[in-house]
Amino acid sequence: MHDEQVAEPDDTAVRVALWRALHVQVDAPPPVFVDEVGLRLVAPDDEWHGRPDMGRQRLIDLGLGIPSSLRLVPVDFEAAGIERAAAGARASGTPFISFFTPTEMLALGRDAGLREVRHVSAATLAQRYFTDRTDGLRPPNNSEELLVPTT
Repeated sequence: MHDEQVAEPDDTAVRVALWRALHVQVDAPPPVFVDEVGLRLVAPDDEWHGRPDMGRQRLIDLGLGIPSSLRLVPVDFEAAGIERAAAGARASGTPFISFFTPTEMLALGRDAGLREVRHVSAATLAQRYFTDRTDGLRPPNNSEELLVPTT
C-alpha cells in the first residue's frame, strides 16, 4: 500500500480542468456544461491560456476534430512552445524527453553500437494498433516515435 500523499494534481487532471474552463470562457453560448471549479482549484497564472497543451492542434492530433461552434484560442507551437513544454515536463519529472528526427534517432542508435536499427513512426503504430477501433481513438500522428534495435 502506498501511504505517500501527492501535493500536486496530476498533469492530465489540470489540463482537463483548464480545457473545460476555457470552453466556458470562449465558446459561443450556451455551454454544454459550466465547469470552472477545476480552474479555481488549479489557480493558474494569468498566462494559462498560452500553455503549450491548450492549443487546438492537440484536438486534431487526437483525431477528435473541431466542432464549428467552438471559438479557439490560437497558440504558438513553434520553438518557444516546445521549449516550455519540455521544461514543464522536466519539472514534473517526465523522463526521456527528446526531439529527434527519425534520421537522427537511427544515427544515434548506430553510434551507440546497435547493429540493426529501424524507425517505427507514430502513424505505423496507429495503423497497427488502432485501425479496428470502433470508438475512433487514435494517437497523435506526431507523438511517440520509436527506435527499435534488433538484439
